Amino acid sequence: MSSRTRQLREENREAARFLSQTSNAALDDITDRLRAVSINAYQIETVRQDVIRMLTDAEARGDTPEDVLGDDYDAFCSNVLAALPQPPLSYQFLNTLRTMLRVAVRCSVVSLLLHMPENMAGVRQNWGPFDLPESVRRVSEPEYFTITLGFLLGWLLLLAAFFIIDLWRTRTAGRKRTGSESMLSALLYALVLALLIAVGLLFPQKLFRMHISAILVLLAAMYGLWKLLDAKLD
Repeated sequence: MSSRTRQLREENREAARFLSQTSNAALDDITDRLRAVSINAYQIETVRQDVIRMLTDAEARGDTPEDVLGDDYDAFCSNVLAALPQPPLSYQFLNTLRTMLRVAVRCSVVSLLLHMPENMAGVRQNWGPFDLPESVRRVSEPEYFTITLGFLLGWLLLLAAFFIIDLWRTRTAGRKRTGSESMLSALLYALVLALLIAVGLLFPQKLFRMHISAILVLLAAMYGLWKLLDAKLD
């Protein structure tokens, strides 16, 4: 996200700490409804800032959240959304591309690290006291990375899992997660990694090989485009 969105989100999180439990519940409810529609993160944070101010002023007067927001939060959010400019299709496309690039970079790094031992197996099997350099060059060719069917299937599985987790984290950003939510997230990560390893073992068929420099250039290009979009959007 852009620096202005990140800064505003931190300011809102700090300001929300001084609200009562009832007001925070109302803020979370409205935030969840706003994140369910296609407006950008900065617009969401500006609305949250206004709502926090309204709730803070209400508490100072002794009023309840319903006194300032009304009983129907759906109607309140509808009125807010009607006053906001709708993002163009180009923004929605670039925002989706940003998310996919972020997820693709992360799952690519994890997949490469998990499959690194099997690519270096030839080196370990051919160690010798005098001919290690020649063994490395002749047998394992460490400058190349073997892409197996298990690697490809695992990468797709990890991509889908990371995208779902990233979507959930975006929808719940700005509020403190409960202990059960954090534990569920950790268990989900562990399950996905276990499935990734299992798929790699079940489908060892070799598809093709890539030079390590090509992999690094591809990762750098995806990472650079992701950071560029992240700095420009929102």
